Amino acid sequence: MRFLYVFFFIVLTCLVAGCKERASDSLGSHVSDTSSGLSGNIKSFLALADVYEGANCTPDQSFCAYFPPTDLPLHVVGKHLQAAKKSIRIATYNMDVIEFIDILKDRLAAGVKIEYMVDYKLSFQTNIVWKSMPASVNLVRYRIPVMRGMNPQMHNKIIIIDDESLLIGSANWTYSGLVANYENVLILRDQETIKKYDAELDELRTMSDITCKMFATDPEKCGTGGETWPKKIQEDFLTNGTIPPEFVKSTAAASWGCDEFLRYGLFDGANQPPYHRDGALTRIKECFVDPKFETFVKAVSENEKFVDGTSVQAFVNSGKRYWNYKSNQTGPVRAYFSPEDNVEARIIEELDLTLTKPQESFAFVSTNFITNPELAKALVRLKDRGVHMKILFDRGRFEDPNFRNAMEILSPLGFTEGGADVTDDKLVTIFNNALTGPYACVHNKFAVVGSPEGVRLLTGSANWSNGAMRRNDENYLVIENSDVAALYLQEILSELFVYRYAQNVQNQGFQKDIKILTQKVPCLAMLLGQTDSCQSQSGASWNAKPLSHLLLSLGGVPINASSENLWAWLPDSQNGSGVAVRFYTHQVFSGRWLSSAPFPPKQDGQFKFFKAPKDWDPNSQGLGGVTWEYSGANSRKERTAPIGLHVIKSRYEWGQP
Repeated sequence: MRFLYVFFFIVLTCLVAGCKERASDSLGSHVSDTSSGLSGNIKSFLALADVYEGANCTPDQSFCAYFPPTDLPLHVVGKHLQAAKKSIRIATYNMDVIEFIDILKDRLAAGVKIEYMVDYKLSFQTNIVWKSMPASVNLVRYRIPVMRGMNPQMHNKIIIIDDESLLIGSANWTYSGLVANYENVLILRDQETIKKYDAELDELRTMSDITCKMFATDPEKCGTGGETWPKKIQEDFLTNGTIPPEFVKSTAAASWGCDEFLRYGLFDGANQPPYHRDGALTRIKECFVDPKFETFVKAVSENEKFVDGTSVQAFVNSGKRYWNYKSNQTGPVRAYFSPEDNVEARIIEELDLTLTKPQESFAFVSTNFITNPELAKALVRLKDRGVHMKILFDRGRFEDPNFRNAMEILSPLGFTEGGADVTDDKLVTIFNNALTGPYACVHNKFAVVGSPEGVRLLTGSANWSNGAMRRNDENYLVIENSDVAALYLQEILSELFVYRYAQNVQNQGFQKDIKILTQKVPCLAMLLGQTDSCQSQSGASWNAKPLSHLLLSLGGVPINASSENLWAWLPDSQNGSGVAVRFYTHQVFSGRWLSSAPFPPKQDGQFKFFKAPKDWDPNSQGLGGVTWEYSGANSRKERTAPIGLHVIKSRYEWGQP
């Protein structure tokens, strides 16, 4: 979606010829090629990163942002995993991209140390990559339980490569997250931020190790991912965060009912005993049948730290609530971990900065849903004061009856499904992503907020919900950098263009959005193609030029997915070469395949579908022997957007031009 036009045809020519040079304005310039031992299928998968990687990075290379489905960042993520030389740390809710299996196995064989942490419940379910990892002296695996009651999750999406690159965002490392959904993946190399994420992963690992050694039936296997658990411990306590009634004595402790543990779990949001006050550990000793629970709670609560390293236990022992603590972080990048760092309050603080001069401020939000009442009230407060706003909200969540109360709080903002006659008084656009059927969605959790104090990006794994803010393990960043904000604003304008403004760039409301945002963030105009260059926040000249991606959803394909890949050929009318882009599917894609075709704006983009054996790379081995959708030289053709935005023209069917 963000691609250096001056390198576009050079990169395409290189792909066909098999060369490995990379555009200098991409994170690829920091990634070396270590793919020699991989299959042809994986090599062609990794090579596609160069097609989708370009002007995704700020000029100083501090930040790179990728947005599914446009940028298909599974290639870029795979490329970074493959480039690891020393270590890979993963803490994730889910990972199911099968190409990552071979990449991680290859890195293990090369001596790279891999630490792989996954949500406890999901480790027994859909995590195919976790389940496919071989035994290795270079691999440790930890299931991460969250024991706060009400079915909490370890919901992070974190990868740290060689302690040099940090990958985070809204996207699970899955085909849904990296292909089908509207998501964001942010890659940064800020060393102070990476240290904070390393410390958080240390906490998660230690807590998992404490839990395993205390409750697993075979504690000698802790760290291998092969340990087993007593049924009640696994199904209730560590999966749902609830205490089985038989674990708790029927008599009440002196002044505090033991049934409170059954209601609220063993820990509060900061992994301290619930409703912490003097004598909490004594009450645990009095309430639990097994005395090891007291030892367990003490060890876990001592392990918990705020983001700046301050002991949570010491803070709450002084008589304060954990949510009243605020770290004194300085610098343009501030990290927070939920629940202990009170992400809810940090988001509200950033939103409220617009209220100093609301007529000079804006807030653009792309989110799966908003059910946290305090965040909803903050957005309504901004609207009432005249801040320029737009919000994107997933249709599936909007129609879910469980979300009705949240809709009532948000109703003053006004809801719309978009269209030619959309009015500016309805601020929330109901986002219907139907590219791969009913399970596709907008899964973002980001906001870009501008005020006289500056422009800030808010992004991470946390949904704007009570669960994310108060029970789950999550991560969130606040970044004061207008360049990375410009990348995210280009994405949210692209989403609004398709789902609010009926792909009409002349819509008055859309033109107003563009005018307000480009005045506050001048480099956004360059990314959209309205200017040739801009001066970045670092002072460097930024002269990236945009592409307009066609999103291609294809159904009815007669293909053996175990032995064939599906591709689209994009002929280059200017120099006679071309590039092939690959499609992906999954069991939740309703039989559809999805890809993204990059073209310059205002062009008739041509494409033609074909199948090829898995180990055949059409970009380096040519098109001989492939199976075309239909015979003849004619290609499909669609008009791209007038500026640097993605477009959706149709859902295609194989053999029906």
